[in-house]
Amino acid sequence: MQRLIDSVTRQFARYSHPVEGPHIYDLTNSYWGHSCERLSGTMDVNEVSGIAGHLTPRPRENDLMKVEMGSRRMGLYRFFDIEYTQGVPDMFFASVDWHGYEDEG
Repeated sequence: MQRLIDSVTRQFARYSHPVEGPHIYDLTNSYWGHSCERLSGTMDVNEVSGIAGHLTPRPRENDLMKVEMGSRRMGLYRFFDIEYTQGVPDMFFASVDWHGYEDEG
């Protein structure tokens, strides 16, 4: 029984946040298990877009993702309306909106 409890504790720790406050996911280099894909919208500054992704730890409301913009500047998008999947623990669907450029503070 203790082995089962230890296993569940390790799995929970893997997919939960290690620190308080917003986490910034650096998606300038995506790879298997660390990526997001746009499902709807155009990711424009004044638009809410839908995404699907695989990130560990799983994102929470108001976490940020950093992506390289066409201008070569780093843009930040805010996660909200997050839905986690049942079968794949690191997969989620979310809405994102524009938060600003990284170099603007």
